[in-house]
Amino acid sequence: MGLAVPAYDNPIRAVNATLTRSAIPSACFKKREMGGGNGQKSKTARERNLEKNKPTKGSQLESNKKAMNIQCKVCMQTFICTTSEVKCREHAEAKHPKNDVYQCFPHLKN
Repeated sequence: MGLAVPAYDNPIRAVNATLTRSAIPSACFKKREMGGGNGQKSKTARERNLEKNKPTKGSQLESNKKAMNIQCKVCMQTFICTTSEVKCREHAEAKHPKNDVYQCFPHLKN
């Protein structure tokens, strides 16, 4: 490279003048990307957890069908697992007045 070097009385100044930023190609001064810090780790962990914990799209019908595990032994009607004893008794009295409550729902004996 034919750079014009001004005349300096100090040789170190002359070398420093040739090594200024304008004289060195810009490829040597590329900005480096920072990475691997705690902030970036936290961000990627949040993104991963967001993907894992996405709410399921659609209805809850499938999970509600699985929860229908109380069954009247007379008419085979199913009830969701959170059905109270009172609701079971109401069903037995309304639908099966001739039968005992425990014939409809044997799990209530316990």
